Amino acid sequence: MNYITKVKVQNFFSIKEEIVLDFIASEYSIDYNKNRLFCRDNHYTNKLVAFYGANASGKTTVLKSIVWFSYFVSNSNQKEFPDAHSNIYAEDNLPSYIELQFFHEDREFIYRLDLKYDKFFNIQSVKNEILKIKKDNEFKTLFNRENEIFKNLNFEDNNSLLFDELSPNSSLLNESRSRMKDYRSLYNFLIEIAGNSNISGTTEVDLNLDEKDIQVLTFSLLDKDDIKVMFKHFEKEVDKELINHSLKFKKFLFEVLFLIGTDIKKSKVTMKTDKAKEIGTSLGLAHQINLNKFLPFELESNGTKMLIKFIYQIFETYENKSVLIIDELDSLIHPMIVPILNLLTVKLNIQMFYSTHNISNMKYLYNDEIYLIEKDKEHNTVIKTLKEYDGYENFEKLYRNSLLGGVPNIENINFDFLDELEEKNAK
Repeated sequence: MNYITKVKVQNFFSIKEEIVLDFIASEYSIDYNKNRLFCRDNHYTNKLVAFYGANASGKTTVLKSIVWFSYFVSNSNQKEFPDAHSNIYAEDNLPSYIELQFFHEDREFIYRLDLKYDKFFNIQSVKNEILKIKKDNEFKTLFNRENEIFKNLNFEDNNSLLFDELSPNSSLLNESRSRMKDYRSLYNFLIEIAGNSNISGTTEVDLNLDEKDIQVLTFSLLDKDDIKVMFKHFEKEVDKELINHSLKFKKFLFEVLFLIGTDIKKSKVTMKTDKAKEIGTSLGLAHQINLNKFLPFELESNGTKMLIKFIYQIFETYENKSVLIIDELDSLIHPMIVPILNLLTVKLNIQMFYSTHNISNMKYLYNDEIYLIEKDKEHNTVIKTLKEYDGYENFEKLYRNSLLGGVPNIENINFDFLDELEEKNAK
């Protein structure tokens, strides 16, 4: 599988000084929990990482840095540069960069973006873009944008790529994939990170379903006959891959819904054509109480709709051999379901990073799967792991009693100001 082993970020949104996140497994997990780890050449990496911390501690920014990286990789000469900002409290001219270290198809890469920003803290373009691959136990450069070095994965020079035609808005990897086949798979892996995350538009977190989400889910649950009718309507050859995808997702969805104990048993997509011969679709779900009646998807609870969306994201991540990044996971689904879905991603060999405030979930996580984030007095992002705790601990109890850090500062709460407010109102 493909997975991330290390992330470095500096001067990006709320992150000021450099943070380094490595996802190396603890000795305890290596000895007892290898099923929760990726292993390459006796190096073990966590499949599951949960970020805890108070509001505004930097959890979202850590996840956003990876997703933003993915958005940039997909950027072409024709697209506007993805929205991003440097840290307003950083020293002037402090370099801004994001660097990912990861495995892709059994090869290890380091991919770094050095970013350029203006006096208003807007990140405008890339200053440099560097990709390295590990070969003979050392990382060697495949391309360096600033030095105009470009090689294929076999280290052969490729002069067909003209740097003077490359926009500062666009990704070198994106521009090269049309010329070099061996970069296409790497490109697809990286862009799917943004495609499956709920961090949308690089700056916002999507905690609701919009019309596009519903349309995607609806088309993913079309029956084989419905797909054939749709392609016949548009006088196109039937897409067999779409049929296969729909059948696989439907089977996966209802097996997971059964696993977590919901009473949703069937789905039905209704197709209609209007006078303009446009096809409209609507999705309905049948519950155990009456399998012949389908409740319109829009009338399901927000929790149910988000749960199904999350299951779809897991499925797509698995199909695309990518990485799943979810912000505020506990706001989407019931806390008691989270450990089950964690295990599901582990068994599917998916790497998942998520932020959460769900303290009870700590009881089902191991020391190297918990990352605590907070700000110090200088507003630097501080990240702590629990790898020093040998074996399994009751991390929920330790965290609740403020013994681990990464909690809101609520020790000196004083409501006296309310008495003063009431006195003023009385006057």
